[in-house]
Amino acid sequence: MKCSELRSVAPVFSANELGDGSSLPTPDQVEARYQKRQERIETFLRRQEPISRAISWGRMLCFLLALGGVTAGFWNLSRVQIVPLILGMIGLLGFVGLMVWHEQVIQILRRMKALRKIQQGARWRRSRDWSQLVNHPVADEFAKHPVARDLDVFGAEGRGASLFSLIGGVYTAPGRAILSQWLLQPAEAEEIRARQQAVQELAPALDWRQELLLLTQTLAEPEHRPEPLLKFAESSNTWLPRRKSIWLVRALTAITLLSLALHVLGWLPPFWIAFAVFNLALSRIWGKFGEPVFANLLGQERIVAKTTELCRLLADTQFDSPWLQRAGKVLTVEQSTAYQQLKRLSRLAAFAEIRLSVFVYLPLQALTLWDFHLLGRLEGWRQSAGAQMRAWIQALAEIEALAALAGLHHDHPDGCFAEISEADPVVLEAQDLRHPLLPLAACVGNDVQLGPAGSFLLVTGSNMSGKSTLMRAIGLNVILAQCGGPVFARAMVCPPLVLGTSFRIQDSVEQGVSYFMAELQRLKEIVDLAQATQQVGQANLLFLLDEILLGTNIFERQIAVRQVIRFLIDQGAVGAISTHDLSLADADELREQCQPVHFKESYQEQDGRALMHFDYRLRTGVASTANALKLLQLVGLGEGVQ
Repeated sequence: MKCSELRSVAPVFSANELGDGSSLPTPDQVEARYQKRQERIETFLRRQEPISRAISWGRMLCFLLALGGVTAGFWNLSRVQIVPLILGMIGLLGFVGLMVWHEQVIQILRRMKALRKIQQGARWRRSRDWSQLVNHPVADEFAKHPVARDLDVFGAEGRGASLFSLIGGVYTAPGRAILSQWLLQPAEAEEIRARQQAVQELAPALDWRQELLLLTQTLAEPEHRPEPLLKFAESSNTWLPRRKSIWLVRALTAITLLSLALHVLGWLPPFWIAFAVFNLALSRIWGKFGEPVFANLLGQERIVAKTTELCRLLADTQFDSPWLQRAGKVLTVEQSTAYQQLKRLSRLAAFAEIRLSVFVYLPLQALTLWDFHLLGRLEGWRQSAGAQMRAWIQALAEIEALAALAGLHHDHPDGCFAEISEADPVVLEAQDLRHPLLPLAACVGNDVQLGPAGSFLLVTGSNMSGKSTLMRAIGLNVILAQCGGPVFARAMVCPPLVLGTSFRIQDSVEQGVSYFMAELQRLKEIVDLAQATQQVGQANLLFLLDEILLGTNIFERQIAVRQVIRFLIDQGAVGAISTHDLSLADADELREQCQPVHFKESYQEQDGRALMHFDYRLRTGVASTANALKLLQLVGLGEGVQ
């Protein structure tokens, strides 16, 4: 079954009832598709929730009938009442039957409520309702990366605008780590193209991706970390000092159970008690060898079970793109699959959970040496498949990240995939480039070109005209392009680039760093990055500098800024700098490399007041207007200012 043909979102709905998920919608159809699916789910829940309540009442009535029947039947011990007992048995059978039915209904309701949440989350992302969207925590190495902070890649912990939150759909810790790494570490050109093909294949498969989301959501809790499971799978320790000791365990189990059976038949005295005590003593001596195994495996039954279901979902799907086919091969071990191996481990992990019930575990251990038999099976599994566990989790995490990027493409089908160009000259070019985090209705696209290498874009304009927004749009779309995802543009050509940004500089009283020194430190990092990329020769630096070196006087600032830009372009970097210093366009040392563009504002009279209007359209040349004094007047601070 091909990925685009899979229909398994809900057992109670056909694909048509939930909305067609086999093709990529047009921009006008996306919202309607999610709304239709959400309405269908709401209708289903309105029908099924009263049924669930009715079953709950039925369970209670059957329980009361069973309790009353048994009580009445045995009220007079000298004369058992048959009819009440029959009614009690009917009530008991009814209670058990309704309990099984109710559990099935509850599971379906939970599934549909999770699906409803998925549809709503997609609609919130499309409307950019950041107050409803959560920024899931990522590792500090990613969250504190300067580019991530400058461009809102991950955002502040909690709620708020971020590229990571816009992509959404990545719940597991390994999946978040993979996507974070992809966003901040550009891939090789061939890898980018392979991911693009995979994203394009998964994008129309809405039902398949939402099935994946249903499974990964259950692994989103902080305690669902793969490290204990990996530690168990990759451990080289055996559970007993001698592997042949398993035969002693089997013999003791057989003797204990046989002596118990013969005692029950009246053929032997209770010798089995002595064997049971000996078994417990042996468990005390040898048990220490198995404790590390159980310490890593206990509590992992749920994560193993859900990971098994993820592997089943992938095993049931045929992919066309080479990247996804390669991932499928990773999930194969010799003649078996990761699904089969993990299904086996899931059963063993469930058996291990018996240790948590003392009243069941102690008799079982005394009679059968349960731990040692289980440890033998676990050791066999670890030797046959344990070494592949890390590769499986890695593959699942990468597919989860790709599916999230595919969801971004599905939800914004007016975007495109960047052409990754390794040709000279190095030019970044985009048509109708838009800022991914702005509301769709308010977002204005612009045609942008940066390059060839050794040149820079000088972005000028008045306050609030869109300079910083343009540069963040460039940075975020380059990040998306180089991780293999869709970009918010009509067309885009992107060479291999390494990003260096300077937007949000902060001083530090605690560290004794002034604002100006913090700026210099950040610029030094960008300069070092430019030198490193030139030495490697596989990519060029893309620098995005927003009003740099504000922490010093105008005269020294002009000199310093020119020196920084001159150094960067001499290293073969391309980039953009936003500034109010129009003299940069005429600087002798930068004039030939400078490509000036600007934004402008206009004014309209309304009720005797001048209202400022921005069209956010990029124009060639240097800005010819300024609005600082007008802004003073608009906020009531411009009295007497001409």
